[in-house]
Parts: sequence; structure tokens; C-alpha cells
Amino acid sequence: MVVSITLLILSVMVTLVVINYSVNEVRTGARAVKAPAPVPEFSFRKIERYMLYFLKHIVQGMVLFVVKYWFIGVTKMKKFLMDKWPKVHAIMKKKADKPITRTSAFIKRTIVESKIKIKHIKEHVRKEHDM
Repeated sequence: MVVSITLLILSVMVTLVVINYSVNEVRTGARAVKAPAPVPEFSFRKIERYMLYFLKHIVQGMVLFVVKYWFIGVTKMKKFLMDKWPKVHAIMKKKADKPITRTSAFIKRTIVESKIKIKHIKEHVRKEHDM
């Protein structure tokens, strides 16, 4: 205990001596004071890009969550219809997708990324449920 207190007092004294020495060097001009680091300027455009990026991932996460459970439900329904009601299953057909209208490049890229992720989820669900 005495050794700990002695080391504490000694370290505080050494710290004060080092600080005093540094202050004297700055006062005499032996050492120049460094200028503070420049503060980066954030433009509204950068903030907008970051917000779009985060919003894209949040929306994609929600869409993929809904799509995953939608595909699980549809897959289970198809499997049920194939086993129990084959006539009703024959009536159900896949419709063609509508073409995408003119949108910005960011939105097009986001939609393409989402479609790719949805395909992977669809394949994963089909493997899981043996379709």
C-alpha cells in the first residue's frame, strides 16, 4: 500500500515536471506550437449522399424481410396446392413483369441490387422447403 501511494505521488510529480518543461520550451520559442488540425467541411451534397446510402440499406432491409416471408408463404401455399388441390394449382400462372419507367441511376442501381438479393432469398427458400 505504501509502495502504491509512493509511486502515485512520484508519477504525479514527474508529470508536472514534464508539463512545466514543455511550457517553458514554448515560451522561449524552442518549440513551435502546432496548428490545430483543419476541420473538414461537410457540404449538403455529402450529407445527402450519406443519407441516401443509409436510407437505401434500411429500405432494402425492410423489403428483403417482407419478401423473404412472402416467398416462404407462397412456397408453402404452392406446395400445399400441388399436394391437395392440383386443379387449383394448374389455374395459377406467373404474370410477366412490367418494364421500369425512367428513374435516376441511383434508384436503378438500388432496384437491380434488390432484385439480385431477392433472387438469392428465393433460391434459398426453395432449397429450404424442397421445391
